[in-house]
Formats: sequence, structure tokens, C-alpha cells
Amino acid sequence: MEASRARVLVVANRTAESPELLHVLRERAAEGPVAYTLVVPASAHGMAWATDMHAGEREAKRHLRRAVAAIKEVS
Repeated sequence: MEASRARVLVVANRTAESPELLHVLRERAAEGPVAYTLVVPASAHGMAWATDMHAGEREAKRHLRRAVAAIKEVS
């Protein structure tokens, strides 16, 4: 019988591809099968949020792409 996968929700913004987070995910993956769900909020910085609700979208997508690539290497 195949062991069931643990499901882990990761919510991170600029830290999504940080070495510290990847280290923790690597440690968790070593414990057994795991599936990660990554959420990267599109948060605008400074006063940008007041003029453009989507101001943080480009940066969030960039962090998400980098983090997904790094997490795939970890798991």
C-alpha cells in the first residue's frame, strides 16, 4: 500500500524562494511523501496599492515562478 501524501500549504511573498523556506521544505520532504500548495499574494508596496490594485501582480508572479522551480528541486 502506498503511503498517503501529506499536504502542506505554504503562503509566502518575497520569501517564497528564500533559502530558509526551501531548507524547511527539504526537511519536510525527507520525512515522507508531501504535496505542496504555494500561495504568493500579489501585495503592492508603498502607496502603489492606493492607485493600482494590481501593482504587485508582476512581482508576485516572478516570485511564484522562481519558488515553484526551486520547490520542484526540493520535493
